[in-house]
Amino acid sequence: MKFIANYFLLTIVVFSFNTSAQFDVFLKYKKPQCGGKPIKDTVEYFPYANQKLIVIYNGGTIDTLLTSPKGKIKIKNKRGVYNIFKSWKYYHSFPADFPASYYDSLCIKEEWNKPDWIIVVSSSKKYKITPLFLKEYCPDKHPCISKENNIPKIQGRQK
Repeated sequence: MKFIANYFLLTIVVFSFNTSAQFDVFLKYKKPQCGGKPIKDTVEYFPYANQKLIVIYNGGTIDTLLTSPKGKIKIKNKRGVYNIFKSWKYYHSFPADFPASYYDSLCIKEEWNKPDWIIVVSSSKKYKITPLFLKEYCPDKHPCISKENNIPKIQGRQK
């Protein structure tokens, strides 16, 4: 009887270790060049730090993550597709503080449905992330801003 109890306890412990296994994934982005001459900041990659993200796993399970100061998130090693969205996309808001009328409605609706990252977990030890880094836009250069809106250009950064 003691053997069965120990076997049962060992099975639970092993099962709990397997279900809690996770990947550490580091998310990166590249700063946009928003006017002025090219600067070092626009050619390097930076951690996507301290950002709230929404994860949709296999089209159903939804979770919220906060990236670490190094841009790290933890993804379970459960096989499947993890679609990661910036919170403005998931909540159907807008990427900059411009009025909704500045955006092309069809374009922004498509943008809301595009994940910023896709992580495909194929086994307990392998995953693939697409894209490797996120390319940010200058607020006045977002592809969904309607052409007829005359948004002032952003001035180059001051030294």
